[in-house]
Amino acid sequence: MRCSISSRFWRAETSLVRLMMINRKKAVEREGKGTDRMDMTTRRLHEFGIPADRIMPCFAGSWTRKIGTPYYRDRHPRSPILPVTRSAIEICIDCSTEAMALENALASHEGGADRLECCARMDVGGLTPDPRFLERIRRALTDGPEILAMIRPRDGGFEFSDAEVRGMRQDIADAARASAETTPDHAAAHGVVIGALKDGLPDRQALDILCAEARQHGLRTTFHRAFDATKDRAQALDMLLAYPVHRILSAGTAWDGGEPASRGVEILLALGRQSAGRIEWVIGGGVGAANLGHLDHHLASVRPRSFHAFSSVLTDGRTDAGRVATLVAMLNAGTQDV
Repeated sequence: MRCSISSRFWRAETSLVRLMMINRKKAVEREGKGTDRMDMTTRRLHEFGIPADRIMPCFAGSWTRKIGTPYYRDRHPRSPILPVTRSAIEICIDCSTEAMALENALASHEGGADRLECCARMDVGGLTPDPRFLERIRRALTDGPEILAMIRPRDGGFEFSDAEVRGMRQDIADAARASAETTPDHAAAHGVVIGALKDGLPDRQALDILCAEARQHGLRTTFHRAFDATKDRAQALDMLLAYPVHRILSAGTAWDGGEPASRGVEILLALGRQSAGRIEWVIGGGVGAANLGHLDHHLASVRPRSFHAFSSVLTDGRTDAGRVATLVAMLNAGTQDV
C-alpha cells in the first residue's frame, strides 16, 4: 500500500508541475477575468484519488486565488510558482566566480532544490555576489528554483555604518534590476537575504531602509543568521514581526558557537510557538542527511518551515546534485507520513 501511495503521489506531482508550467502564461493573461479556481488541477488530482490540499496546500482552500497565482503574488509579483508538497530545501551556493555560480546553481537545480541562496566568499560566511552572476543563473534556470541574493558587504560583525547600509540598499536595487533590460518584469533575484544589528538587536533604522527597498522591487526578504547573534531571540523576533520580513534563518544555536541546528531544537520550538505561523523559519546550520530526518520530525510543529544546507551538499568544494537530491528525497519520504 505504501508503494502504491508513493507512486500515485509522484505521478500526481509530476502532472501538476507540467500542467502549471504549460498553463502559466495563459493563466496570467486570464487573471482578473473570472477564471475558476484550480478546476483543471483539481480534476488532475482527482484522477489519482488524492485531495488537492494533500499535494498543494498553498493552492487549496481560502488561500487559493486563480490557477498559476500563488497566495503571495499580489505583494511579491516576482516570486516563482512552486508546488508545496513538503518543507522546502534551500541550498546555499558559492557564487564567487561566474563559472562557479553557474555550476553550483545547475547542480542544485538538478538535485531538486526549491531555493538558492547565492553568496560570494563562503570562506567568510557569505558576502554579496556580483549581480551579473545572478542574472546568468536566472537566464539558465528560467523555470527553476527561487533565487535569493545575500546582501552583506563585508565579513565580521553585523553592525553596519550608515554608508554601509546605503551600499546594501544599492545592492538590493542591483539584484532587482540586473536583468531588467533583457527580461522585462523579471529581476535576477526573487528575494534578498539581509541582517543588521545594533546593540545586540535588529537595527530598526537599517531594516526600515533595506526592507523598503526590497518591497519596492517586489523581493521577498529573509533575515539571516545575524538573528542567532542577537542577545535576546524572543525580543528580536517580536521586532522582526513588525517588518515585512518573510523568513528568518536560524540554527537555534549561537552564531559563533559552531553548534548545528540539531542542538537548537528546543529554542526553535519555542520560537515557532512565539511566531505562531506569522513567519517562515529556515532551519540552517550543519543541516545534512545525517540530521535532516531528526530535525523534520522534531520540528513538525514549526510551520511554515524550510531547511537550508551548504557544506553537507559539497563534494570537492562544489555543490553535488546527488547530495541535494538525497535531502529532497528524505523530505519527500517524510511527507507521506504526515
